[in-house]
Amino acid sequence: MEEIKKFRGSKYAQSHTGFVYSDIGKELKKGEKVLFIGTPCQIAGLKAYLGKASDALVTIDLICHGTPPMSYLEEYIKEIAGAEKVDRVSFRGEKDYHMVFYSQDRVVYSQRFRKDLYYTAYLQGIIHRENCYKCEYADKRRISDLTIGDFWGIDRKSLKVPYKGKISVVLVNSEKGRKFWDLVKDEFIYEERSLEEAVKGNVPLQRPAALPKDRMKFIEVYKEKGFMSAVKTPGVQKAIEEAKVKDNLFYRILGKIKRRFR
Repeated sequence: MEEIKKFRGSKYAQSHTGFVYSDIGKELKKGEKVLFIGTPCQIAGLKAYLGKASDALVTIDLICHGTPPMSYLEEYIKEIAGAEKVDRVSFRGEKDYHMVFYSQDRVVYSQRFRKDLYYTAYLQGIIHRENCYKCEYADKRRISDLTIGDFWGIDRKSLKVPYKGKISVVLVNSEKGRKFWDLVKDEFIYEERSLEEAVKGNVPLQRPAALPKDRMKFIEVYKEKGFMSAVKTPGVQKAIEEAKVKDNLFYRILGKIKRRFR
């Protein structure tokens, strides 16, 4: 149960599936029940591997904006942390939207998202895997029994029970998903909303990530000089700086609104 906590939190890199598909197949053959959570393309991979549906398998996909190869993050950690042995990375932990590197629970690096090169390049969509820009699963029609993610754009004033914390969305996509949700829903504060509301606030439920104009330049430099050089190219840096300006403007306006209504 202690290890399950590692599943929590957003992770902006492609996870390594290893031999998990074959492991799941073995568990199902033994009559075990299995819950698999991953990106939509990973769910598709699992289903293709198994070849047939199983009542004992429940799948949950994440509302995915795109995933960079793990090698990008590994290179970045090595560059930033140097000789420090980083054993944990947080993108949205105690400090939301901060890149934080830990070594045995000791913080060795912490930077707000718009000041962190990897984080900003991810949010700008520059460092996704190539197939993310034409993802066939970026649609409101989902491949899994359940879909989970952030409920962007929800009208908080219309909530039946006022809530100030973060709000997630759960899409129930199949009868199996409905049965699973019914088993666990009493552990949550929840209410039913329209699918249209969830789709409106979440671009990955509408279409794949847009291909940035400086994407190819990033790839060209990466092949020759690695991640840090690629993410520092003029075009990529311009996109990052533009994002910072927008971000700073947003928070200045937000600060004024908060001060006005104190």
